[in-house]
Amino acid sequence: MSDLLSTSVELSVGFLALLIMTKLLGKTSLAQVTPFDFISALILGELVGNAIYDDEVV
Repeated sequence: MSDLLSTSVELSVGFLALLIMTKLLGKTSLAQVTPFDFISALILGELVGNAIYDDEVV
């Protein structure tokens, strides 16, 4: 049960931080991002997230 609570708190904090960063950057900053940059950032974020939270990933 505590694993579920811990995961949901981390997820909530992550989404809140993402929302705040999006509001601070504004729409003009995000409009200048190319699709390639966006996809690259998503993939890099996924790799880093897996490395941090999964003990089996080396």
